[in-house]
Amino acid sequence: MAFSDELYFAPARELLSKLAEREVSSVELTRAAYQRIRKVNPRLNAIVTLCEERALKEAAESDRRLSAKSGIRPLEGLPITIKDCISTEGVRSTDGMKILEHNVPERDAPTVARYRQAGAVIIGKTNIPEMAMYYDCENPVFGATNNPWNPGRMPGGSSGGEAAALAAGFCALGLGSDYGGSIRVPAHFSGVVGLKPSWGTIPGSGHLFGPVRSIRSRTTADC
Repeated sequence: MAFSDELYFAPARELLSKLAEREVSSVELTRAAYQRIRKVNPRLNAIVTLCEERALKEAAESDRRLSAKSGIRPLEGLPITIKDCISTEGVRSTDGMKILEHNVPERDAPTVARYRQAGAVIIGKTNIPEMAMYYDCENPVFGATNNPWNPGRMPGGSSGGEAAALAAGFCALGLGSDYGGSIRVPAHFSGVVGLKPSWGTIPGSGHLFGPVRSIRSRTTADC
């Protein structure tokens, strides 16, 4: 099917409904996400690592479940992104640090595993400041991320790549983290919605330097 800006920026709930009704396939959504990333990301640098081959395989599996109307999970077939400081099995996860430039975790953080178990399709990792420790979004491995609304501005940090990816229409949901504003500041700077759940409600392990406990979307309903 042809993709319009409206579909790129559709809420996750709407995309999940279209997937369930077979108005669009997960493979189509995932391919469209990569097409948009290739077109827009060079001037934003929001997504720093892609996992296209695996994502398309996962999307095809979701389409089989959706077609069979069996074993369908809550986020079945929905493309999402993950902040680069959160361990993702088989996908480079650097925390924005040169010493971890080639780090490929052997297992998912619990939060990432839960997304997979819910049927989400992980399409890539998003940029952060070094060690996720500042309110900008620049590091010595990947450089700076620009704000989609004004590339001369920054998207905030430390979950700046996540905010920029959502604002640019690369995905409808993403996973970030927040100690002292690291998801709330980029949400404000980039015009998206961030949620920091109460302490202790989400497992903290798998964050390369400290706990992870935040999600991000474009709408409050999705959160």
